[in-house]
Amino acid sequence: MLNITRRLLVALVAPALIIGLFHPMLHAITVQENLSPSAVTIPRSPEVLSQRAQAFLSDRNPDTAKVWVFFTDKGVTGANSFEKKAGSVALETRALVRRRKVHLDKVVFADLPVNTGYVDQIVARGATLRQKSRWLNAASFDVDPKLLESIASLGFVAKIQPIAEYKREPVTFGEKNLEWPEKAPAADVLNYGNSYTQLNQIDVPELHNRGLNGAGVTLAIFDTGFRKSHEAFAQHYLDGRVLGEHDFVFGDSNTANEAGDDPSQWDHGTLIWSVVGGQKDGRIYGPAYDANFLLAKTEDVRSETQVEEDNWVAAMEWADSAGADVITSSLAYSDWYVPSQFD
Repeated sequence: MLNITRRLLVALVAPALIIGLFHPMLHAITVQENLSPSAVTIPRSPEVLSQRAQAFLSDRNPDTAKVWVFFTDKGVTGANSFEKKAGSVALETRALVRRRKVHLDKVVFADLPVNTGYVDQIVARGATLRQKSRWLNAASFDVDPKLLESIASLGFVAKIQPIAEYKREPVTFGEKNLEWPEKAPAADVLNYGNSYTQLNQIDVPELHNRGLNGAGVTLAIFDTGFRKSHEAFAQHYLDGRVLGEHDFVFGDSNTANEAGDDPSQWDHGTLIWSVVGGQKDGRIYGPAYDANFLLAKTEDVRSETQVEEDNWVAAMEWADSAGADVITSSLAYSDWYVPSQFD
């Protein structure tokens, strides 16, 4: 993950907690340019599709190449066209309030959408769109390798980078046999039930006793999906604290299991939501049980491919626009990286 990409994310979502990984994007745009309220254009790479990238793709599926395509611009060339495009960008009030803390209360270049005409021209050549990223000014595609040369010749294409993939083998877990205390000590303001032991290890009950429970904070969760009907989340819905959700796997607004999902799809996300914010008296309380929540389904448990990173990029931009204060993403992309690439 390049420092440029990370600094851009921190600047736009600050002061959020960001846990996650991006592709090691090789892109010429700087953080300062991307965060400026003006048009930005970068030159085409001397080698739009490098020989190394072609060799990498030739060793993979010969019928389908999975690639990121970076663009030179967003179709705006001066102050007037920038202002016109910026006027169409909608940011939630929550997002503007948060960004004002780091002097980003205006629409910047990174906020402008990817040029639809550029994407359409690539799709018209036979590519299938995966995700678009306005922050990276790029889009990812599945495409016949024979078409890459044609796409690379387009004047608005700055660079083409391959996406790797890996299929995870099934993992079997042994039987768990844990013993938990039945309830929290009477001195605590909440009846934690079986969740007390773990919370007490990090002094969460003490914070709750002082009234620190996540109230007023909007927390976005990026994961596999969520069993929204679970009793641990009923109070969130009764209070109207689930502010939005999006499935970046199937491209709809339902993060629960649906047709096409593996039956276990929502398991991990449900666990994470309950750990961080579950709320059922006598059973479970998460540290941030009184927070607002944004739910993003970015992972597909049927396989492990880098499209999940594409989904993660899209979810980050969605959460920023929706006004997330904090993002939690207990995911790791270790199947296509080596330890030296983690920092």
